[in-house]
Amino acid sequence: MRLLPLLLLAACATPPPPWQPPQAEWRVEQLADIGATAAAATGEVTVALHAVPTAPTGEPLAGDVQVVTAEQQRPFRGAAPTAGWLRLPDGPLPANSQPVTATTQPVTSNATTRLATGLDGLPALELRRRDDGSLAVAFLVQGHDGAALHVHLRTILTARTVYFVPRLPSAPDGLLFEIVPGTAQPAAATPPAVTTAPAPASQTPTLRDAQLELVARSVGAQNRRGALLALVLRGGDAALIDALVTAEESLLIDASRRVAALPAAADATAADWPLAVTIWGAFADAAQRDALAPGTRACLLRHFGSLALDPFGLGEALADSRDAESFWATVRADNQHALTDLTVHGRVHGHDWLAARQLAVPDYDPLSDDATRRAALRAASGREGPR
Repeated sequence: MRLLPLLLLAACATPPPPWQPPQAEWRVEQLADIGATAAAATGEVTVALHAVPTAPTGEPLAGDVQVVTAEQQRPFRGAAPTAGWLRLPDGPLPANSQPVTATTQPVTSNATTRLATGLDGLPALELRRRDDGSLAVAFLVQGHDGAALHVHLRTILTARTVYFVPRLPSAPDGLLFEIVPGTAQPAAATPPAVTTAPAPASQTPTLRDAQLELVARSVGAQNRRGALLALVLRGGDAALIDALVTAEESLLIDASRRVAALPAAADATAADWPLAVTIWGAFADAAQRDALAPGTRACLLRHFGSLALDPFGLGEALADSRDAESFWATVRADNQHALTDLTVHGRVHGHDWLAARQLAVPDYDPLSDDATRRAALRAASGREGPR
């Protein structure tokens, strides 16, 4: 029994095991923009990961967060998941930091370079070269509900920058991301074709090609609404323009991805209707999932009337119409048929749509009794119905 206190004292005096940094290697993906075909400006970036046993000093990253977006086309609401994240001041790394892994990778203006390690809790880093040679930075973080969140930073990197991410299961005290932009290289020039005939006019890049490229770059960015509007303004579809101005972010993401996947068309005018069908299709699919914001739903009611109450019918009308003229003829026919609907809201939306376009049936009131409504419709059709 006399030995027990001595043993306990010896156990308490045993020093803790020395701190060890985690082991990891970068896994790199190049996520090219949908439909990206143009030459891209390129450069290099070196990304190093360092472990630290204690949190360093630095500026909170929360003020540098520009926007947080969720995958699966879901809008994100709430605070950015960056509590405790820091941007370190310029200068050497903390003296107690230990290197974990490093890599040098190309970065381009038409693809996202994603670097991940697989360490538990560590966000992936997403980099993209901007046209001026700087780097746009985002972190891919797993939210509490398991959804992936993209945390886009406001600061554009032109020089070495170090970020600290704290309290990870794989590194309880945190890890440092050291990002060092390399020398930027211009986009590869197209070699002159001196021995071949000039390309036909349909192969010459047009303003529409540039707009499609802008839409492709806008997937996951903040200018996707403007990019889509730039595409449809030339066609002058006022309803589509109004819908894009009204649409929520998740719907714009879906529409951007669909438009960026469209095949190239030699005739820009002939591409107007496929473009409109593609964008309207995103609205119809969202309506079928009951995923429209109230403002967007009201916008569809304004432009489609009773057809907006049947999103599956709207999708079929888009698929069956060969051009804009036949589609809007279908919309008109649906609203005219809605005047005989058994539901009040169907009749009201059909009547309001027709009245807004000076197509209302004279003396028809969607709230009147059945006999009065039938009489107005018979008078308008110029024939007597069965008694």
